[in-house]
Amino acid sequence: IDAEIEYGTGKIDDLGGVKENGASFRSASKPDLIAFLKETKFVCGHNIFRHDLKYIKNEVAAAGIPIENVIDTLFLAPLLFPTKPYHRLLKDDKLQPEDSNNPVLDSIKAKDLFNEEVTAFQKLNEDLREIFFGLLHDHLEFRAFFKYIGYIGRSELNEELIWEKFELEICTHAPLRKIIVEHPIE
Repeated sequence: IDAEIEYGTGKIDDLGGVKENGASFRSASKPDLIAFLKETKFVCGHNIFRHDLKYIKNEVAAAGIPIENVIDTLFLAPLLFPTKPYHRLLKDDKLQPEDSNNPVLDSIKAKDLFNEEVTAFQKLNEDLREIFFGLLHDHLEFRAFFKYIGYIGRSELNEELIWEKFELEICTHAPLRKIIVEHPIE
């Protein structure tokens, strides 16, 4: 899903969404958004935690989707595509910079990115998947992703696994345990 907001006022200009089956939605109506989302288990968006949910959190909840089932592709992108120089959605459908955004097209882009992220995660070797899970599964920004794909790793991260996986990339004197505890996302 995607929300287009009027700059300065916070007023919803437009809402859009697309489902895996291709059904789409576009309207500024919050009740219509709720109806579109009904019986949906997960909702996904690009930068949804820091942007869209500020304006439509109540509607997502009213549709029966708990915050624990919200997936944000922006948090996953740097992990799964670390060589990309930036992680914003490309707006290549806009002919002119002043053209308005299309929330349905942005939703399709977010859906496609999410599917690419799922594929990229599945292609990682098991040790790296386990490291990502161990560091991130308790954090709201990542919890729904692991839940959606059904990945269940060990709940306690094996510090030795990180040392083994990154032995040539981490200083042997680095306070790894402290970093894991205090900065697991970083």
